[in-house]
Amino acid sequence: MEFGKKHGQFVEQPAICTEQHAKLILHCAEFQQALPVLRLLSRCPVLIERNGQLIQISGYDRASGIWAAGQPAPELPLDESVKLLSGLLVDYRFASAPDRARALAAFITPGLIMGGLLGGRAPVDLGEADDSQSGKGYRNKLTAAIFNHAVRAVTQKRGGVGSLEESFATALIRGRNFISLDNMRGTIDSPALESFLTEDSYQARVPHQAAVEIDPRRIIIQLTSNKAEITNDLANRSSCVRILKQQEGYQFREYPEGDVLDHVRANQPRYLGAVFAVIRAWHDSGKRKTNESRHDFRPWARTLDWIVQNLLGAGPLLDGHRDTQLRMSTPGLNWLRDVALAVRKADSFDRWLRAHQILDIIADTTIEVPGVAEHDDLADDNIRKKALQAIGHRLGTCFGSHNLRVIDGIEVERQKVYDPNQRRKNREYLFRAASAAEHECAYSPTPEDRLGADSSDQAHFDSESTEAEATLSTKPEICAYSPPSAPSPAPNGAPNGKAFAPNAPMGHVIPMTENHVDSVFINSGVNKCIYREVIQPLRRIGALGADEGGQPPADAPLISEPIYIPNTAVESATWCTESDHSGLSPSVVELARERDGWTPSSWHNRLLQQASACAGNHPVRAAEFRQAAELMTNHRGASE
Repeated sequence: MEFGKKHGQFVEQPAICTEQHAKLILHCAEFQQALPVLRLLSRCPVLIERNGQLIQISGYDRASGIWAAGQPAPELPLDESVKLLSGLLVDYRFASAPDRARALAAFITPGLIMGGLLGGRAPVDLGEADDSQSGKGYRNKLTAAIFNHAVRAVTQKRGGVGSLEESFATALIRGRNFISLDNMRGTIDSPALESFLTEDSYQARVPHQAAVEIDPRRIIIQLTSNKAEITNDLANRSSCVRILKQQEGYQFREYPEGDVLDHVRANQPRYLGAVFAVIRAWHDSGKRKTNESRHDFRPWARTLDWIVQNLLGAGPLLDGHRDTQLRMSTPGLNWLRDVALAVRKADSFDRWLRAHQILDIIADTTIEVPGVAEHDDLADDNIRKKALQAIGHRLGTCFGSHNLRVIDGIEVERQKVYDPNQRRKNREYLFRAASAAEHECAYSPTPEDRLGADSSDQAHFDSESTEAEATLSTKPEICAYSPPSAPSPAPNGAPNGKAFAPNAPMGHVIPMTENHVDSVFINSGVNKCIYREVIQPLRRIGALGADEGGQPPADAPLISEPIYIPNTAVESATWCTESDHSGLSPSVVELARERDGWTPSSWHNRLLQQASACAGNHPVRAAEFRQAAELMTNHRGASE
């Protein structure tokens, strides 16, 4: 309005505000202070806490500065809400139960952070699949649909204008609440993204515009990939959900509205009400948390761990997650995963493969062949030899000192096989589906009960990770012990925490001297300490007729004798004798190194079994085995 003169008096008249006047008004401090506070724009109602009570914001709320559109969410009972949210994942195959728990946590997380209820930042919802079209991006759309949002996809570009970070900044400036880095490939190294996930403010900049300050605390970041390599910093800022593709011909659930995404969009207020019901139940419990410490985003980890275990019935949130983070940020382990998936596609599971067979499998795929340049020809003998050596070296770094890796439900085992023609040992690799028994660990010490404590009395265990645990943590966290059958039952009162089986060796074996065993570490069972027990020399057990790796000499005849293994399982081992029957070469230390499940009781039985097997032809050796069994007997009561 403006004032004009009419009949000699000033009166208000309609007017058009000029650009100059508009800029002056916008920069006026009094005008800015008079504007309503606006901290969050949401396309769905938001649940916030006020005076100790949860209230649902629909429309504009001046006190919180939230403007929420959409229909109010109905109040639903908890059991119905859990059924609704769990039903969204019935058509998904996850690599493990904790992966499903993290997928359920992804449904709850936006409701907590939009209302400022979490008390911390949320990690990246990182979905990884073993094959394309597994539903990783579809799951992100389901999460956004619950909150009446659409995912803003940001993709890598190999040409044209605009980097990944520029596209990400554009989505932020446009006010997107759900941003997905979609189908990422190769190495992802973005300091800007890593900073966004931890800092209280973020400067987003796009071409030809000034930088815009963004509040990142109420923005959900998602990432999908089949074979991305991420930095250690980004891995520590992620919640990894591993998805396995359904078998061909699988029939997905259908709804009157169409597929499950159409169903959620048509019933969005109801599914939002299910999320709010879970949050209300958590709030009514006193906003309880667990003492989970296996993620750097501890408020999120502890809150969601309690919710998924006690309200959603999904089990622990972060079991095995550290190993997944390590694998995703380790190029060698990512490469081993790709090889394992290629072996599965080639229908070569349950077969012992050598390096040249693995090379033949991956040669025609997009998997990197170590030691080979882009235009090298594998038909060339020199190039092929170079590739085989590089593959062997790469596999060696993947396994380290262990002979077993479990990656995304695929078990990879390594063994040495003596070749009498070449007079040397060759490495072979077995790829197979991990057995169901190995997806659960029967016994897990608490994080406070660490390995490597002093054996005297009840020493205070250091809360920091010990060197021994750091070494063991590179193994699959499903269980540090991989028995030939199901794991043994957990002892009474066995605490929960990092996965170590009750009869796994709690330390390493002391090296053997020239003619006798010096000592070994004895597993102490439930006490979880490492006790060193000196074993008297057993004359020449393990000292004759074998090379330093425990392999028989090439010119020695071989006999197979059964070795007793717990749970009545029997496997064959090669025992060496010389022509005069005096060179039988069992080595207690070598066998202990090779068998993860070594305990005094099991070795007592093995030694007695072997003594009985060789008593006819080798009475002296049989006596030595019985003597060793008696030594083991002395420790059975204390250690099992």
